[in-house]
Amino acid sequence: MTEPRVEQLTRRWLTVLANKDYDAWQEIVAVDVQMRFPFSPPGIPVHCQGMADCREMVRAFFAGIERFTWHDVQVFPTGDPQLAFATAKSQ
Repeated sequence: MTEPRVEQLTRRWLTVLANKDYDAWQEIVAVDVQMRFPFSPPGIPVHCQGMADCREMVRAFFAGIERFTWHDVQVFPTGDPQLAFATAKSQ
């Protein structure tokens, strides 16, 4: 089972991304954050590592999107109670 705090943080992170609130995003990610976007559009990396690189990737990814919402968010536990991964549909 995913720790409730981790699930709440994961959902908040998704909301912050959708709202393009980059100041709040910086406050909730680790300095050594790693992200993967396997379906990134051309010109956007599919992987980043570190806060600075990931912040730039996130900004570039969402720059051309006027409105973004997540649907059917599911947060899954891992063997680590402080780590989760999520899947979602978007519009």
